[in-house]
Amino acid sequence: FLLIVCARVNKSDVTMKVLSAINSYSRDEIGHIVVEVALNKSDENVTHHVKLANQAADVLKTALYQKIIRPSESNPERLTLHVQITQCSDGGRIGRRCCGGVSIGWAVLFLNWNLSDDEIEEIVIGPETEHFRDSGTIGIADICGHNLGDNFVLGMAKDSGPNAISEKIDKAFQNE
Repeated sequence: FLLIVCARVNKSDVTMKVLSAINSYSRDEIGHIVVEVALNKSDENVTHHVKLANQAADVLKTALYQKIIRPSESNPERLTLHVQITQCSDGGRIGRRCCGGVSIGWAVLFLNWNLSDDEIEEIVIGPETEHFRDSGTIGIADICGHNLGDNFVLGMAKDSGPNAISEKIDKAFQNE
């Protein structure tokens, strides 16, 4: 008997904190990205979660650069995207197999971010929070694979996180 469940949850507020200062900036002025690991107490005490968060930070930074930075010689790079990984867990295989349908054992990645002009220490967008959870597809891979939860987290860092942040940034600059 093989149970297959697949669920992805992206919980982020529809409303966004966009400050009036955004009118004095252009989307093309985003030139820097800083990704930090700032795990909550429960995750910072788990060695594997710290290691996974650092891997996710590298993947996230690369994906954000590809998705957000638009090199332009005519615009200064005045804006910096600051992202913190605040929760990172590969979840649990047993939880996913037994209770994945009720959010037990899911891989988790939580991000806090803002866009700022660091020269004048002004936040232009944010702070914002993104919550990603993934139960994945439960089956043979979860029974046999030892790093499935890690792959879920790294997938969220590569795709879900950059897509959500980029979408919000694009929306904010469309409304300028």
